[in-house]
Amino acid sequence: MGETNETARLQRILHSLSAEDVAFLARHPLPKWAVQARRRDERDAAIRMTRSFVAGMSDTEQARVLSRDLTRYLASGWNRGAGAEPMAGTYRAALHRIALLNNGTPIGAEQVLNVLRYSRSGRG
Repeated sequence: MGETNETARLQRILHSLSAEDVAFLARHPLPKWAVQARRRDERDAAIRMTRSFVAGMSDTEQARVLSRDLTRYLASGWNRGAGAEPMAGTYRAALHRIALLNNGTPIGAEQVLNVLRYSRSGRG
């Protein structure tokens, strides 16, 4: 999602809240660790959804392919800016989402494998 889309979404959400709720949120922003944990959870969910593009392989091979392809995508000059998103529903779009959620940093195959096999919430 581009910056303008996120800004518009945030404005829409804030406009739907009461003035008291907006004031409460202004006084109690989420702690950095909570924001980071949520972003990691979203990234992990995106990785698990992306595995459908590499179905038919073992977990280990899926992890290697996803890590390799994400690293190549990041090296290809991907763009974080608005309007840079690939066509929705494509493998490239899935890699783009993971790249955004991981702040443009590659993810090693072992970490991807851990994400595919386990969940921090204990439900994976």
